[in-house]
Amino acid sequence: MLELFDLDALVARYPEDAAIAALKPLVRAAISMFSVVNDLKRASEMVTACKALSRSIKATFVKGKAPRRDEAATVQALFGQAMLLYTRATHSRSEGRNKLQITAHLDPAQRAVHDRITDLRDRYLAHFGDATGWEEHRAVLALDIAEQKMALSYPHSSTYIQVAEAVDLEQALNVAWPIAQAQSAKVSTKLNLTINALFETHPDFVEQLRQACFEPASFFDADEIQPYLDSVGALDPDAPTTPRIGGVRPGQPRPPGAAR
Repeated sequence: MLELFDLDALVARYPEDAAIAALKPLVRAAISMFSVVNDLKRASEMVTACKALSRSIKATFVKGKAPRRDEAATVQALFGQAMLLYTRATHSRSEGRNKLQITAHLDPAQRAVHDRITDLRDRYLAHFGDATGWEEHRAVLALDIAEQKMALSYPHSSTYIQVAEAVDLEQALNVAWPIAQAQSAKVSTKLNLTINALFETHPDFVEQLRQACFEPASFFDADEIQPYLDSVGALDPDAPTTPRIGGVRPGQPRPPGAAR
């Protein structure tokens, strides 16, 4: 019978056991790398969706119809979120997880692409800094001396997406994906070997594990449990699930007040 155990809960339950406590940084590293892989996967999905919508907008424009603002905003939102996920995985430091140490694996051209993306994130997407090429703002004084009238206005222009940056991001994701997968496999293997050693050094290790059971029903929605169980031990342990959007799934009743 398959039994499932929560390794974080195991470490928390036996803090005085040095061998079990030594699992803590390995568990963090394994979770971090799998989370990084998932960030890159989602970013790639968003780039694919962004390209599809961009092609649709271009086809409409060729027919003489101007792009709708909501379509342009969606393109920018997909691009911006994909970039934030990429930089969160490879650039941003966090106490919650380790980042992908990617720069040592990049050749000069790839490093230049990576640096352009992280620079755009730092100076425009995450902070209001140098928005050159993306936004321009002015403060204009309108003055009519004869009529003794004066008014202020604040004209601005903004670009929803730029092709060069979109190409950079797609290239960077294609490079980062195999690096992240390799790093994830490496730390997971190390964790696996360390756990195997505990079976040799701790005669009661199985009983200790049974004090930290993992219950899929407490973590997954009902339709996700079996795909997860089927994925255990698979080469790609990322089981397919239905995306959660505001906690509502297709076919579920919409909560009161939910947006339509």
